[in-house]
Formats: sequence, C-alpha cells, structure tokens
Amino acid sequence: MTSTIGFRFPSLFSTSFTSISQTHVKLLSAVAPIALPALYLIYLKRSLSQQTTTINTFSPPEPVPASLQKTNAADTLEIFQDPSSYRITREHVVSHPITLENLKPEFRTATGTILEPQLLEKYLQTTFEAFTWTPQSILMYWMIKDPAAKRTFDAEYLKNCKFEIGDRTCGVYVVTARTKDEQGGEKAILSLSPPAGWTGPIVHGILNVGYEVDDGKVTFVNETVLWRKTGGRPTMLEGGAGRWFHGLLAGWLISKGMGIVVEQKKKIL
Repeated sequence: MTSTIGFRFPSLFSTSFTSISQTHVKLLSAVAPIALPALYLIYLKRSLSQQTTTINTFSPPEPVPASLQKTNAADTLEIFQDPSSYRITREHVVSHPITLENLKPEFRTATGTILEPQLLEKYLQTTFEAFTWTPQSILMYWMIKDPAAKRTFDAEYLKNCKFEIGDRTCGVYVVTARTKDEQGGEKAILSLSPPAGWTGPIVHGILNVGYEVDDGKVTFVNETVLWRKTGGRPTMLEGGAGRWFHGLLAGWLISKGMGIVVEQKKKIL
C-alpha cells in the first residue's frame, strides 16, 4: 500500500501543478497590463510623499480659499457674492522646504537672494512641459480644435513662455494674475479658460503655482481650486480616486520642476 500511495501521489500532484500553472499564466497575462502600472503608481505615490505634502479642503465648511481673491477671473466674483451656492474643493500640494543655497546658481544672486522672475518662469516652463506628456494633457489636446491653442502644448512655445497675464498654456490655462509676497515668494494664477471650439466638459477652477519663501527656505507650491454650483456635477477633487490621482500628478510636477531649478535633486521618473 505504501508503494501504491507513493506512485499515485506524484501523479496527482503533477497533474494539479500543471493545471494551476496554466491557470496562473493566463491570469497573470490578463492582470499584468493593469497591475504593473498600478504598482508603479503606488510606488511613485509613496516616493513623492517623502518630498511633498498634500492637504485637501472643502468649502463649505471651510472658508473660500484666499487665492480666489487674487485672480481677476470674472466667474470668481460670483462666488464671493453668494458662497453658499457653491461647492469648492481645494488641493494644496507643497514640497518640503529647501535652503536658498540649494537653488542652482543661475537662480540666485551673489548676495544669496532669488533672481526674479527667472526662477518662477523656469519652474513653470518645466512643469507645464512635463504635463504635456500626461494622459490628461493628451486627452485635452484632442478636445481642442483651435490650431493656435494647440500650439501652446509645443515644447518650443513653453520654453519661451514668460507666463505673463493673458498668456495661454497647454490649451485651457490662461494666466490671470502674478503675485508676490513680502517674504519674496512669487506665483502665477492660471484660470481654466477653454478656447473656442473646445469639445470637452466645462470645469471652473484655477491653478496657483510657484514658490514661497520663509526664514531663508523655499517651498514650491501647486494649488488647485475647483468649484461648481450646489447640485451640479461633482468635480474631480470630490471623489477619492480623483483626489488620489490628481495629488499624484501635482506632486510629480513639483518634483519635475525642482529637478531643474534645485541642485542635487533626486529625480522621480
């Protein structure tokens, strides 16, 4: 009986192992195209969390974001006239502070202060050029019919863009304000303003992008504010998955921008 069991057990095991192996191969072949990119995104999110911090707020109950007061966009005035009629979501992503000495020499003076507006312009040029490689940007490109607006995605255009008030970039973003604070920080506010012939959804919002200075340290900022009428279709930042992916994108763009203006900055692919 011992020999019989010894003979049959390997045969049974071999058959089951072959069957399981074939099943696993088929399953892995189906799942891999989704699982591998997902695992990379999780890895990227974890890596970026060591360099950036993300805060999300909602109005109400929080007050209307202060950045909306600094833009000259006409549709923001209605919010302050009747804030209870709007649902506002804010995503505030900031880098970990670096010292002024960590900036590349071409972005600081001999006395150790920041060269303006060179730092902000180079940072914006880099982040928006990186954005053009994202699926979101590619989708936006094909929703635009105006040839002039399509050209604002071009690398050469972005390389020479000064991000002055009225400049359009990546199709739907128009600079509506440039701000400076007493500590030496500088930002550009860009409003979502689709060009003529836009075939995508209409989303109301602004980007507030740049850097802040405090006690000799620089922090890079990417703030997104989206709003809608109460009862309207929820924005991307209102859903958990949307917030996760948008926060990932904002952190990645900050990392890309810092990789150009900061010395010895570890780059994230």
